[in-house]
Amino acid sequence: MNSIFKTISGIVFLALLLLFAEKLAGQIDEQLTERDTQKYAWRLSKSDSLKLANLPELRLPHHAMMHKNTLPDVWDNTVEIYFRPMFNDVAYECGQGSGIALGFNYELNFMRGTDASQTQNQIPTHFVYNFHNAGETYVGVSYFDSWEILKEMGSPSVQDYGGMHIGSSGLREKIWPDGYDVYYAGMHNRSDFLYSIKVNTPDGLETLKLWLYNHAGNSSIGGIANFYSKFMHSGQLNFLPAGTPEAGKYVVTSWGYSNHGMTIVGWNDSIRYDYNNDGQYTDSIDINNDGIIDMQDWENGGLIFANTYANPGGYSYANSGFCYMMYATLAMHYTNGGIWNNEVHVFTAKENCEPLLTWKIKLRHTCRNKLRIHVGVAADTAASIPDEIITFKTFNGEGGDFYLQGGTDTLDQYLEFGLDISELLNYVDSGQNTRYFFIVDEIDPNNEGEGDLVKLWLIDYTNGIDVSPCSYNNVPLNDDSTSTFSIVRNISFSPVKINTTSLPPAIVHAAYSEPISASGGDNPYYWELMYDYTETITTDTFPEITSVLLDMNSGQNGSCGQALDFDFPFYGEMIDSITISIDGFIMFEYDDYYWKYAKSSILMIKLHKILSPFLANMAISSSSGGVWYEGDSTQATFRWKSYLISQSGTDINFAIRLFPSGKIEIFYGD
Repeated sequence: MNSIFKTISGIVFLALLLLFAEKLAGQIDEQLTERDTQKYAWRLSKSDSLKLANLPELRLPHHAMMHKNTLPDVWDNTVEIYFRPMFNDVAYECGQGSGIALGFNYELNFMRGTDASQTQNQIPTHFVYNFHNAGETYVGVSYFDSWEILKEMGSPSVQDYGGMHIGSSGLREKIWPDGYDVYYAGMHNRSDFLYSIKVNTPDGLETLKLWLYNHAGNSSIGGIANFYSKFMHSGQLNFLPAGTPEAGKYVVTSWGYSNHGMTIVGWNDSIRYDYNNDGQYTDSIDINNDGIIDMQDWENGGLIFANTYANPGGYSYANSGFCYMMYATLAMHYTNGGIWNNEVHVFTAKENCEPLLTWKIKLRHTCRNKLRIHVGVAADTAASIPDEIITFKTFNGEGGDFYLQGGTDTLDQYLEFGLDISELLNYVDSGQNTRYFFIVDEIDPNNEGEGDLVKLWLIDYTNGIDVSPCSYNNVPLNDDSTSTFSIVRNISFSPVKINTTSLPPAIVHAAYSEPISASGGDNPYYWELMYDYTETITTDTFPEITSVLLDMNSGQNGSCGQALDFDFPFYGEMIDSITISIDGFIMFEYDDYYWKYAKSSILMIKLHKILSPFLANMAISSSSGGVWYEGDSTQATFRWKSYLISQSGTDINFAIRLFPSGKIEIFYGD
């Protein structure tokens, strides 16, 4: 059998970390319920789990280490003006309650020095929640997905939005707010970086404490963190024993079931819990009888967390909305009392964010989940398609089968909103005539919806406010196709320019440091390594290997680990083992954690080190399908024979081959 395959060879372009973000407290090193089982299960998906498991790890700068031995026994950041008053969730928005309305809200106010008790300084839960919850009350959305919305378009304040949520019960989870001013206000409240901290070791716990204490070393104010765990009702909690610090207060000694997002706000080294009922509070006895003495055996110390879950939640939960969790739970496995993947997540926010260029759009449509919106730019003013394109996560086939605003009135078909397209200026020359595009894809093969572009404006904020109306009025959108709209404008702005034109050669295995200068744009600058891969397409014999049938842990959505007989270089790392998924990809980490609830696979591709010859929701037949491996010190080949779950009778046959040089071959069968 002949097969088309791609050969990809890696070329690394060197760039150096020049400046740390001065506003990034701690100067982070860049290497650096049970819920009601109602209509929908609240779950983290495979893709969300992969994303969260592969976030960049927070690594402490050297100057942060000086505080390790001087940390206080008790610390609580809820006393800061940056921590907003507690509240109750009203739906399954715990990811947004914990990660956005508490976590991001705190860090945004910290950066600005503002009081989080004021509604103009509070971020609502439902603005971001409603873009990914399919318009349903009982659908959970990870705070990771919402964090991407905050990076892309931001969020209005509670004051601008009209509350933590707006609309009556049954409607509040559907609403997309109408009005350009609401979206423009949100563009100023943006997320910056998201990091993970592995907390199943004393060193990891110390890193978390330093973040909570002083944002990892460069502030007098601490930060807060978020995590996922299995949920515990107040009635399932234990109490700190009599005769110990904080006696009688609620404490989690082992997490229960279902999945939930919460917020860590401080710690108390003095609390105690006698796990093995021996009358002692020890950290040096193997109390779980696993033959190892580690953090799982600690009976001393714990974190303080906040819980917004509504039954009861917020100020009704445990100790007025707060609760203790023993340090031991950080090290327990997720399936046996621990937190998800033994890690917590910390956020940073942009102190200021001023959009330079936006689209103001008024759109009409009857089925918002049939729409995908893109923006683009072309240097050629006569171009009919853009050279560069950006797709928005917030208008990408999401929101459920509802009118644009989520209601049922005819006027709810209309939505006026705004998109920050400042990123497009990276691809154009200042002061040059350029064509800017607004593109709507209608994915509607069954002709279930219809709509129009009512009106479109390009707004330039680089020098005051310059509004350019486009010559479109009530233009019908092409059915099940793409509609493209554009305008030519000349935008003058201050682009970022790297002034350093060359670098001295590096010596292999020797430390290398060289300053790079830049100008334009806004400080601080962030630098990172850039990798480029060249591709060639040719034909060769398909590797119909059957040597080793891999033992997947499930016939659908299964995976397994496989060691390589060589070190494979990929994006600056040397990989000696990988994880293979039935769903057509391999990744370069392996954890035996559960994969939870389903969201965007596109984000997984964009944000993670994976190789995906054929990403799809697939399964293998027990009689004829499978995933096979064949390898030695010169190559490693993996072949899939599977079928698409959504299309009966499909027969998918493809393979990938890795080489010690970093070359990758991808094969496709008939």
